[in-house]
Amino acid sequence: MFHNILKTYKSNKMPTMQVHMMVWKHHTRLYEYGLFIIVTAAALLRVTLISHNWPILSGDEAMTGLIAKQLVTQGVHPLFFYGLRYISLDSTIGAVFFSIFGSSVFALRAGLIFFFVFFLLTMFYLTRLLYNKRVALITTGLLATGSSDLFLHQLEAVGNYAEIACLGALLFLIASWLAITAQGGLQGRSPSAQRKRLLLYTLFGLLAGLALWSNQMMLSWIGTTMLLLFLSCRHELRRWYGLYLLLGIMLGAFPLISSYVQALFVQSSPDMLLSQYHVAGAAMSAQSASLPRQLVGTLLYALPAITGSSPLCQVNALPLFGPISMQMLSCTIRQGVWTIGYCALGGYACYLAMRALKRCRQYSTSDHEERLYITLQRARLLLLASAFLTLIVYMLNQESALAPDTTSRDLISLLIALPAFFWPLCNGVVQYKARTIRFAWLIRMVSVALLLLVEGTFAFGAIQTLYEMPRAQTAYRSDMALISDLLTINATHIYADYDTCGKLMLQSNELIICNSLDEYLQPAHDQYQSYQPVVEEAPGTTYVYHSDAPQIATIEREIRILNVPYQRYTFEGYVVYRTPVPLQ
Repeated sequence: MFHNILKTYKSNKMPTMQVHMMVWKHHTRLYEYGLFIIVTAAALLRVTLISHNWPILSGDEAMTGLIAKQLVTQGVHPLFFYGLRYISLDSTIGAVFFSIFGSSVFALRAGLIFFFVFFLLTMFYLTRLLYNKRVALITTGLLATGSSDLFLHQLEAVGNYAEIACLGALLFLIASWLAITAQGGLQGRSPSAQRKRLLLYTLFGLLAGLALWSNQMMLSWIGTTMLLLFLSCRHELRRWYGLYLLLGIMLGAFPLISSYVQALFVQSSPDMLLSQYHVAGAAMSAQSASLPRQLVGTLLYALPAITGSSPLCQVNALPLFGPISMQMLSCTIRQGVWTIGYCALGGYACYLAMRALKRCRQYSTSDHEERLYITLQRARLLLLASAFLTLIVYMLNQESALAPDTTSRDLISLLIALPAFFWPLCNGVVQYKARTIRFAWLIRMVSVALLLLVEGTFAFGAIQTLYEMPRAQTAYRSDMALISDLLTINATHIYADYDTCGKLMLQSNELIICNSLDEYLQPAHDQYQSYQPVVEEAPGTTYVYHSDAPQIATIEREIRILNVPYQRYTFEGYVVYRTPVPLQ
């Protein structure tokens, strides 16, 4: 390509500037081709995973699908996910795809792939705006792969995690663009340009409110982007722009705001920010939620898990979470090195941005160029600050000590700051000349080696995820066989555990109706209560539990005590008991 340009230049004697423009256009086209290939490959990889029923369906995801189905059939959508304090965007998206393709787990997850593709595109343009195209393409390539944990949170329709990452990236892109383009001042703007900015301020407010409603852990990202707008666009926020932004926030977060207002009159302390998730281990002793355990859970598990480290040790192989062993030492070193590297890169990137801000006035530039430079460095610094604030908020939450393996997904917004953390490495590949000419080759080699190591780790995680597909297929076939067996014996109204209930109802298209019971056969964790009276009023009682479930012993004991007749079946590792009366 460039050989042809040079040949044309020699034959036609084109001006040098024209040659530079042609080279720049071809460079731009190459980056666009690269972006298209990366995004397409990432989407196809995820379509392959969900078409092979990966990840394995969970009870919470099945509940999301049931809410989506309820929205399609009855037009009813709860303001919050049942029993929790966030909106179920996954259900809303799932309902759209259910109405087009019918009710299925594939359709429920398909919408998340569109959000992920939009997230990749947003990250490319955000990184290009704050850094350059080379860093943008490297970042997009990294985000296209990842560990099994990342794939899980991107494809499992639980908790809006795919959506909040997209919302956070879009918030930062809009705020950065508004801040950078505001440095030209208010004079000379056409009415269409002013309407465009007004629309973007309103959109920013709506997205900020929606992000806060979706997950209160997004508060740090909303706060830093608002600070960026305040520092760079104060002259606009004092006008109509600020009012429209505020109205957008209030409209986007209206249900959340109203719930807080109601809580002020109903509860003495509406603690919904750091306790929005219910974890099975919440009844552990206060000592288990100590600060050292929170540090270990955050830095040695949650942070490596959500930033792409793979393979990942289990939580019980870490200090304070399990017995001392050689595996604990190796896991601590491996995951600790990843965390140290991540934090070191982030700290160095902060240093670069702060040093640039300190020295910016030494440049012999015009006021406009200086303001642009300052704004750019502010945006980079606040991008890093958002990530560290999110990490601190998560660490202060007791769930980081109780269940970092299930709550590490709350840190998924750290992916938005990935270009800021890898900027020092990308910068080291192409810079360090002049005074460091002796060590330039060494710095470049180290930077390239580290980038390849990170990309290799992410790629290994993707390969590892593909190897998990057969197990997911086996679990899916087992669930469908269980549904077929239950329908054969006409067991359409049953009692089971929470996960089994959700899966059977969704995958049977609600031909099977279920209520969940605990080990004492008492109602427990039954978030989807629409069918509770239907199962209770059905003739006869059917219990479906896995063969090693504690409910089996309770059922057999109650049958002996009450001396009631029963039928017993074994299907796909599950034991089914049918009695004429309830055993509770």
